[in-house]
Amino acid sequence: MTGAMFIAGVSTMKAPPSNDMWGIPGEEDFLDKFSKEDREIFSATDPIDYSIGAQQLNFIESITHDREPMVNAIEGRKVVEVFTAIYQSQRSGELVKWPLFNRQ
Repeated sequence: MTGAMFIAGVSTMKAPPSNDMWGIPGEEDFLDKFSKEDREIFSATDPIDYSIGAQQLNFIESITHDREPMVNAIEGRKVVEVFTAIYQSQRSGELVKWPLFNRQ
């Protein structure tokens, strides 16, 4: 994976991430095309707006088509738990016991 990452509200994305090790048989020649399309999209679009819009669209489509979203609430909560643990550990300087939340 190549491309500069960014921190929302702190830095900007220098280049969109791209897969430099293409592993889909028969699509090896698509990498240049996909990379060009990604550069065009992200040169004209804020990555935060793009990501939030994609998440919102996926959520709406999951409701209208009665299917699970790409990231369901259980998986989303795990991400919140990871970041909460990072912040707690950073503030206290100590190890954080896992899991933080009761997972019922």
